[in-house]
Amino acid sequence: MPPASSRASGSLVRLVRALHRAIRDTDGTSSLMERFDELTKVLYCKVCDERGGSHGERGAREGDGALAFAADGALSDAERAIAIRRSFARVTAERAPLFPERFATLRLSDTALARLAALLAPVTLSGREEDLKGLAYEELIRDAFDKGDNQQFFTPRPIVDFMVAMVDDRLSGTVCDPACGTGGFLLGVARWARERGLPSPPRLIGYEIDERLAWAARMNLDMHDIANAEVAFVPGAGALGEAIAPRLGTVDVVITNPPFGSDLSHADALEAFELGRGRPSRRRGVLFLERCLELVRPGGLVAIIIDDAVLNAPSTADARRHVLHRAHPLAVVSLPETAFMPYATVRSSVVLLERTGGGAAREPTFFAEAEVVGRRSNGEPLLRVEPDTRRLVPDSDLPGILAAWRGGAASASASRVPRAFRAMVPDAADPAFARAGHRLDPAFHHPARHGAAAALADARHPRRALRALVSERSDARVPAREMPDDDLTYIGLADIAPGTGACTPQVVRGASLRSAVKRCLPGDILFARMRPALRKVALLSADVREAWTSSECLVLTPRPAGEEPSMLPELLALLLRSDLAYGQIVHLVIGIGRPRVSRAAVMALELPVPPLPEQRALLEQYAEGAREARSLLAAAERARAAADGRIDRATEELVGALLGRQLGGSRDEGR
Repeated sequence: MPPASSRASGSLVRLVRALHRAIRDTDGTSSLMERFDELTKVLYCKVCDERGGSHGERGAREGDGALAFAADGALSDAERAIAIRRSFARVTAERAPLFPERFATLRLSDTALARLAALLAPVTLSGREEDLKGLAYEELIRDAFDKGDNQQFFTPRPIVDFMVAMVDDRLSGTVCDPACGTGGFLLGVARWARERGLPSPPRLIGYEIDERLAWAARMNLDMHDIANAEVAFVPGAGALGEAIAPRLGTVDVVITNPPFGSDLSHADALEAFELGRGRPSRRRGVLFLERCLELVRPGGLVAIIIDDAVLNAPSTADARRHVLHRAHPLAVVSLPETAFMPYATVRSSVVLLERTGGGAAREPTFFAEAEVVGRRSNGEPLLRVEPDTRRLVPDSDLPGILAAWRGGAASASASRVPRAFRAMVPDAADPAFARAGHRLDPAFHHPARHGAAAALADARHPRRALRALVSERSDARVPAREMPDDDLTYIGLADIAPGTGACTPQVVRGASLRSAVKRCLPGDILFARMRPALRKVALLSADVREAWTSSECLVLTPRPAGEEPSMLPELLALLLRSDLAYGQIVHLVIGIGRPRVSRAAVMALELPVPPLPEQRALLEQYAEGAREARSLLAAAERARAAADGRIDRATEELVGALLGRQLGGSRDEGR
């Protein structure tokens, strides 16, 4: 059974959708954002009615809120509407700072107000273990802002909670989100402080360039009973302007997901930044990096989501150099492209920086790559069955990455072991690091890359580029056009097993292959350029007379044995699947949804080439290990079959015992 919070969230989703429909059906000309505004006002009246305190007690005396949301139907629709209007007028008078002028008027018709009141009447949002009033408003925010409106979207809560957990031991003093949106990160910090029962929770400060979002953030925090928070509306350049200058150097932690998909072109604002000075425009994400480091005091932390181009693109090398001169990167966690889909498709990462000061000792940087974060590409939850409890849980690498960040092993609930490692980032003045553009992405600092470089440096045999060991077969056809009626042996990317070299050719009709394919012959090596981390490299068996493969594969024909230089096809295929090869290309993979490595990068791979007798000896040694592995696999399959058989027998015994007791009971009763 799903946990109570999940059930509550599900019921709130249905409630919020019903509330939206009620306004749409009665005030049909309203937009989504206008419905959001009006629902916020009504929901706040409902919360005030339940909350008690000054306005709650007063509402009870005057009968406004209590009667408007009463479930007994004592009021007519017109009377409900009047009661809500009076309640809202009282609330806006008592909490004027929460309601700027443009949001201080209730614009719904009496019919819409009455329908909303009827829907909310049977619901109690306060006084439960779950903060239902806060959850309801979070769902309202998600429904309105998770739509990409004005290039803004709702940061998924799992990512918010992950970032808060990464900096949890440093969350104190003043915590700021300079692009706070609807206040998700501020709320995440407040939840963290509340769960720990801190006597002095962090002071929360938010800045927002959009007035509606700033209002939503204030309401969001208030709905969650967060008192030690302030959110400022800063028009113009927002937090990149002069309005927050008094706050620079005073913040303990910045945690944010700034807008990085647009440019700032305001000349005066750009001149205030080292990374913007003298430019006609600059990406906001780059400028936010500089601004966030300005906000925190020496020793303070910046936890920020940035697009991966800031970590590895040549055009942003100056931004990385700026960061390295002012901060130490504590962690870089790459997020999958699905993290913010379908509203944003850019690949991004969580970056944790510590502003340096006082000559703090350097430490290795934590790098990790998350493949899943509990979210599908359409924005819906991605779930899996937890093996131990058989419960549905989010399918996410983030718990395992968090465990690795804290120094432990991946948690048992993690769906897979995350790719996480620690590596020393060279000093910014290091010449080789400078020539590489001070890259800060996990691929550049991957241990396989450094391991491959060290191994090649120590190789006792001559090193040769792959282009010297093979020729490339480039006979390409479009079967649907050129061979539509032929039965072809086809090997697609899905037919090549990751890491093992096994492939399963398929016989297909030529008409089904509408894209270009490449011809391959026995002894050829197929190297998949797409997602090279999967190590899909296969040697075409002599059993296949002729085959065709995906254009995403390089078809490599090894030079005949005896030519110089040459490498046995079996050995070459094994090496092309190894860390020695992958480590040389891991930092050259490009692309987001379909990452691939270029042909030139593959052909430039360097491999040590021993004499042919030693190559044969190496293959014999490998064959012995492979035989042992196959033996272990066979034993495991036999054990699996025996276990399945024992389960079947246990089931039969259970059924037999059950039937026997029933029959025995019947005989006893008949005596």
